[in-house]
Amino acid sequence: MHRTAPVIAVLAICLAAQAPSVAAQTPNFSGTWVLNEGASQIVAEAGFGVLGAVGTPERLHVTHAANGDLALQSEWNTSEARIYRPDSETVIPVGPDDTMTVVARWDGATLVAQGGRATAGGGSTILGVRRAVSMSADGGTLTIEATTTTSDGDATSTMVYNRLTDLGPCEQWSEPCQPRQP
Repeated sequence: MHRTAPVIAVLAICLAAQAPSVAAQTPNFSGTWVLNEGASQIVAEAGFGVLGAVGTPERLHVTHAANGDLALQSEWNTSEARIYRPDSETVIPVGPDDTMTVVARWDGATLVAQGGRATAGGGSTILGVRRAVSMSADGGTLTIEATTTTSDGDATSTMVYNRLTDLGPCEQWSEPCQPRQP
């Protein structure tokens, strides 16, 4: 019996080493991305709301943490980041004074976040959102399909972003750097 425990431990380690990890199967979306307007199909009713002045920001800053959390923010509303936690509920802003609870999950290499609720004062009117975030095989393109559901129906935008590899001098950023004090 005493010999069985080490054999089982070695077998468990070997099996765990062969099992693919979730992190190895999912892409890392981290980076700064610039909107490719020509490749995008954007409708006013379906975008990112408070993340951009008109719903679709020109640039996205994405942080994809080691624990799987995905944070999206733009230069216009740096305090209004959307956080998606796979297999968890999170609250995201959907308007200047409104939020919604969404649940995120992986569907292959695509992160899908969905949520819905009854609107205030609307009785049975349902407002829902669905965001599907995916990246090209070469890591150069981020595509976000954003669907908004209202009592009038669904509206979907497909926003295509290209990876920005050179951010330029920090003096030109939307929140410029400050010179160092001696």
